[in-house]
Amino acid sequence: MRQIYIGLSFALLTLSSAQAQWKSSGSFSSYGSTYEFQTRRHVPAQRAGVIPELRLDGKFANDWRFKSDLWVRTDFVSPDAQEAFQWNAKNFYLQKKTSSLTWRLGYQTLALEGPDVINPTDVIHSKNWVDPTAPSTLGSAGLSLTQELEHWHWDVFYVPFQTRPVLPGPHSAWLPRKNRLPIESENTEFRIPSDVTYQYRTPVELNNALKNNISLRVGRKSEKFEFQGVYYNGLAQVPFL
Repeated sequence: MRQIYIGLSFALLTLSSAQAQWKSSGSFSSYGSTYEFQTRRHVPAQRAGVIPELRLDGKFANDWRFKSDLWVRTDFVSPDAQEAFQWNAKNFYLQKKTSSLTWRLGYQTLALEGPDVINPTDVIHSKNWVDPTAPSTLGSAGLSLTQELEHWHWDVFYVPFQTRPVLPGPHSAWLPRKNRLPIESENTEFRIPSDVTYQYRTPVELNNALKNNISLRVGRKSEKFEFQGVYYNGLAQVPFL
């Protein structure tokens, strides 16, 4: 897939007073790409759109903080609603800090401090699969509590209703459209009709997987050793189709 990308980053404003300090920044980019593989007549062979992102960080009343990181992606070519306009509240929460405890309420995206390649807490959040080669993490709305005690730290994150994953649209070029679908079994072969079309049925929630998701993280850090463990009980990251 050939791609053209143009990006721009900017800082909007910084306001401060005796009671509050606000910082805002953002970025704006446009993209265009063409699939190098052949597509069907009802499947767009190109993608093009814009990606604005706006960040806002405010500190006030000494121990209160508001943080916002909103991301929007459009696709002017796709006929599918879930691809034409996508949005993600990476962070949109109100924070209260008292001594060693920190409370956060709102949309959050958890990330470990340290690992640059693998982030175990990534399993907590749903994904945007519109581009399966580069899925993006979706923020989850909930309540988190964090505490640091010398070399130890822990946090718990409760999500009453998990964010639903976003799948490629029915007209996406990423959906299987060849006459034969290769699989590992030598005795079975799936055959796909020519000029196939797709339609998603109403999603079915199994075992109340969207409700009452919870994660617990415990870690210890010193000059010579670092350890972090994560427990998660909730929605599976990849939807069952």
